Amino acid sequence: MTALGHILGLLGHTMIVIDHPELLEGSIKGHEGLRLSPYKDTTGNLTVGYGHNCNDVITEEVAEVLLASDIGTALAETTRLLPWVADIPSDARKRAFVELVYNMGEKVLGFHNALACARRGDWPGCVAGFHNSLWDKQVGHRAADLEALLLTGTDPL
Repeated sequence: MTALGHILGLLGHTMIVIDHPELLEGSIKGHEGLRLSPYKDTTGNLTVGYGHNCNDVITEEVAEVLLASDIGTALAETTRLLPWVADIPSDARKRAFVELVYNMGEKVLGFHNALACARRGDWPGCVAGFHNSLWDKQVGHRAADLEALLLTGTDPL
């Protein structure tokens, strides 16, 4: 099944049936071209990918597909940026680092002290490094939740 077929199946819309959706997909790809960075199209709409209009409202199903893709990217980026996270025994701590990368990308590397403490297994020091930052103030309860995961290495009951 093509990506298009998978997405259409997830959306569950009642729609016309096309015998060859792969031909439609190929035609649209050829006409739109692939742009991986957002750009303004000829009518001024913010657009990305194969002409996807970013001004359009999306459905929850589409948001779920995007989230799954973004989580995959965060997992890969965590592996690239913080390869030592794979060796942490606690799944809760691994998930905290993946969410940190999801939230701030490569900027996580700016937390030198917190990351150095984590590599040593100094979890109170790690948490202090994140807690005493502008990020902590900007993201509200997310910081408290992730800091708790890092400190305890377990999920809250």
